[in-house]
Amino acid sequence: MSIRDRGIIKFMPALLPPELRSMLKQIEVEQNYQTKPSLDEQQLEHINQIICESMEHGLEVKVVYFENNRNNLAIGKIHLFKESSRTIRIVNRFSDYFDIPIEEVVDVFLVYEEEV
Repeated sequence: MSIRDRGIIKFMPALLPPELRSMLKQIEVEQNYQTKPSLDEQQLEHINQIICESMEHGLEVKVVYFENNRNNLAIGKIHLFKESSRTIRIVNRFSDYFDIPIEEVVDVFLVYEEEV
């Protein structure tokens, strides 16, 4: 039985120059960037309607918002709307709260008990 050693080939991934590693990391970060979608009047009215309904009846919502060049998701009840800073406060099941600027909200969905 002979040993089939691959020699230097097995160490090739570790021999990447630092410049190439940093360029690959930068390309990976740039690929994950997303652009903020623009909403029309009908979508804004729909978001407003769901926010008002959930505040009135204490319903749980999923809020998709744009932050750091990506879409994020917050699930919880809308506790209040701060008109001075134009933010909504969402309280999740663990009593943590998120203040989300209303301009960054992309979409809002009602959460039904079957989904959770």
